[in-house]
Amino acid sequence: MTIEIKIFGFGDDRPGSFQGKNQLILKLVTPTSPREVLREAGFGDDNDLVLMTNERVLPSDLWDEVIIVDETQLIVLCAFEGG
Repeated sequence: MTIEIKIFGFGDDRPGSFQGKNQLILKLVTPTSPREVLREAGFGDDNDLVLMTNERVLPSDLWDEVIIVDETQLIVLCAFEGG
């Protein structure tokens, strides 16, 4: 199963990239939840994050329930101070 993760809007307190890129391709064995995908991608703390899939915001109360399937694109957004 292939999951594409893109990250946008990260400040100094969170990783701004995956080894210099804003995209990570994960290979997972079975369908899983959005929260587990975040853990696999290295996000230990998912506070203050917004997840989007299929161009829709995914409410955080569904991150343990919604199943991510093969070839899903997950976008991770984080607001930060500055300008």
